[in-house]
This record gives sequence, structure tokens and C-alpha cells, in this order.
Amino acid sequence: MYRDRRKFNLGDKVAELVPQATPFLSLLRRLPKEQVDDPDYKFLEHRAHWLDNLTYSVSAATTITSVSAGSSADIKVKITNNPTTTILAGHIIQVVDADDHSKYANILVSSTSLDSTNSLVKVTGTMITNTPGFNAAKNDQVQRIGSAFEDGSAKASGYSDNLESVWASAQIFKTKYGIDNTLRNTRTFGGGEYARIRADKMKEHLIEQERAFIFGQRYGSSKGNPFSAPGAAALLGSSAPNRTSHGIINATIYGAANNGIGGAREFNKTKASYTFNDFMDDMEEVYEYDSSVRKFSICGRGVMTFFTKLARAENDISMTQAENKLGLKIMRLETPSGDLDLVYDPLLRGSVYKNFMVNIDPANVGLMVFRDTQWETNIQTPGTDAVEEQYLSQIGLIVKLPETHSVFRFSD
Repeated sequence: MYRDRRKFNLGDKVAELVPQATPFLSLLRRLPKEQVDDPDYKFLEHRAHWLDNLTYSVSAATTITSVSAGSSADIKVKITNNPTTTILAGHIIQVVDADDHSKYANILVSSTSLDSTNSLVKVTGTMITNTPGFNAAKNDQVQRIGSAFEDGSAKASGYSDNLESVWASAQIFKTKYGIDNTLRNTRTFGGGEYARIRADKMKEHLIEQERAFIFGQRYGSSKGNPFSAPGAAALLGSSAPNRTSHGIINATIYGAANNGIGGAREFNKTKASYTFNDFMDDMEEVYEYDSSVRKFSICGRGVMTFFTKLARAENDISMTQAENKLGLKIMRLETPSGDLDLVYDPLLRGSVYKNFMVNIDPANVGLMVFRDTQWETNIQTPGTDAVEEQYLSQIGLIVKLPETHSVFRFSD
């Protein structure tokens, strides 16, 4: 009788295990959105030729051996991209001793030619500087430092500086839920069950988008290249096109290595040997082409813990809690090159992803919206004593200039 007559207390609120599960999507929703009328979105990127550091290396022995200004010089330079247009007649190049940077030679180029491998450029020119004690050798640094032309000379040779076409696509996300009409009309503690399920599925819908925008990969016509034009064939054997969105990790790693300048923005580090001095060195590369003085960094718990321990061990590290504008806990890590706003992302979990950090330039990401989130009601089969509904979105991640983003992987 006692048990039958007891009144159990039941709170009217449900405790949420992870209340803020989509920090990256929160950032994207605060940035200006691209409202599009086509699910495939094409945009242009421009990498000005002068942004390339124009630094190459000596590939073979040369005749630069302690000669004086006015002497002739021959040098072979290894150039991977556009070897026929990178160094031209009239350019001035500088060769710097790899072992002693105080020794260098400036050369006015008179002619260039490719060798049989089409990657080594033979440069012939005239010494501008005296180079006592300097014998150019393989792997010495070569960079272009300008150009000079004689009075009344013919027109200069030019090079192209083109815009590049890149693509993004809007992925269809669907999250369905249902409830029978008996349960829907039953009074329950903590509010109606129908309202609880609907709110929970809305969060699930957003988390699915967050997963895609972090881990996904866009499918293009050039297999493996996520920035290529839309694929002609349907995905997954479907009879209709099935588009997938960019994911920031894949787009950054592929794009920086293959589309960008300055090399990959992918860093693999071991915690035991990694110091803050090493980190500051890496930040020079991370911010080499920065358009923002502060990047938004989504991290796993392992990364947050690592930098917190590092800050405590090395007292000169500035790591403070930043102003909260997104409803998130933000820890700001300051470096001479730029700052990182570290935010824990619950999707970066497990033995692998807890040690990931993705540094995002807010100026070069965005949300393309073809169909923003819609609530579709009464999709149940007619005559069913239940309600079925779904959330539907057709949106995608835009990733511009991948070399402005970076990915760090830390290992224990």
C-alpha cells in the first residue's frame, strides 16, 4: 500500500548531456550567407602572382664561383610550377648560400631555357654583385627580386595571372520523426512528448550538418578533387544527382596542397616533444596569407587540455577566456603571428579526433543556402493514427582559399 500511494517527484526539466553541440555551424550561421538559386555554386579565386614567395633552389653546379660584377653566370634552377614563365629575360634573381646567408649573388637574366626534364631552368645572365668567397651549390636558395631593362629595349615577356573557378554544392539533409496520437495527447512530466521529440530532432538535424561540414567531402567530376565542377554521374548508384557538401578538414588539406600556394596547411605533431616555441614557428605558416588576425579553432578535448597544460608549464603563454558572442566557451591563445579562438567541438571525440584542431579563417568560409531549414508536417501515410514530420535543409559549406585554413593532428 505504501508503495502504491507514494508521490514520486519528477522534475519539469530534462538534463541535456551536451547542450552546445554545433559550434562550427553556430559560426557559419552568424556569418553572411550565400542565398543561391542553384544547388551547385561556382565562385572565383584569385591568387596574385606576387603573393608567391618566388623562391626556388639551385639544382646543379654553376659558374658562380667568386666572380665579380659584370661577369657572366649560368645557373640551373628547379621550378615545379610554370617553369617557362617564372623566370624570364630582364628579371633579376638572387642566389643565397644555404649555409651562410650573408653570402649572395644578384644576376640580371638575359635568357632562359628548359632542360630535358622540363622542370630545370637554365638561366644565363650577368652578375650585378661581387661575390667573394661564394660558390653557388645545389640547394642554395634562388628568388626573383625584380626586373631591369636597358633604354630603348623591346617589350618585356609577360605571364598570365588568371582567376580560378572552384565549386561548392548544397547537400540535402533530412531528419524524420513521428509519434502516435495517443502519446501525443497524453499529459507527461516535463511537458508534452511531442514538443520534446520535435526539439530533440531539430538538434539532431543541426548535428548532422555539423558532421558533414567537418568530416565530409564534396563529390565533383574530377574524382578526389572536391573543388571540381559537378559530377556528371549520380552518386551512390542513385537515379538522380546526390550532392555532398565540402567538409572543412578535407577541403583544407586537399585545397592547400593542390590549389593553393605556399604548400599544405597540414601539421602532424607529437605532444611529448612539441613546445610553444614550435607552435609559434608553425603559426608563421598558418598566418602566411592571413586575411584575419584571429582564427576560429574547433578542437577536440585532447587539444584543449594540451594547450592548457602548456600554458601552465610555460608562464609566458597568453591563454585567456575570450568574450563570448556565440554562446560558447572560447579560450584565446595569442601568438605574434595571430590569435586562435579555441572552442571545444563535441564531435571531435574518440582516440583520433580528440587530438584534432582545425583553424578556420572566418573571412573564407560561408554557408550556401539553396533551401534553408524547413519543417514538413503530415508526411505520414494517410489513415495512420500517428503524426510523422521531418526537417529538411539543402545547404552546403563554402571553403575559399584553403591555404588560409589549417589542420593540426596531435599524437600522444
